[in-house]
Amino acid sequence: MSTAHTPGPWTLQRNVANYRSGAKSLQARGAADELIATFPGCERDSANARLIAGAPKLLVALRNLITSAKTQHNLDEAIGWAEAAVAEATGEVA
Repeated sequence: MSTAHTPGPWTLQRNVANYRSGAKSLQARGAADELIATFPGCERDSANARLIAGAPKLLVALRNLITSAKTQHNLDEAIGWAEAAVAEATGEVA
């Protein structure tokens, strides 16, 4: 399936240039190291960054859940994927 968005997985990285100066900004980056977004570094920004970085996994999990619900095939597995993606995006897992 072709997508218009930057392919995942997306990761969070410290903005090294800013981090060395004492700032704690984060960057969400795509699989080929494309910059998706930059966050200055407050607590809310960290939560937003996690959510954005988790977007590709959330999309896949949701698509799997929809397919499984429609076919009643591997529904428990799809729910597990969805729960894991939500937990990662909300910072509930390391």
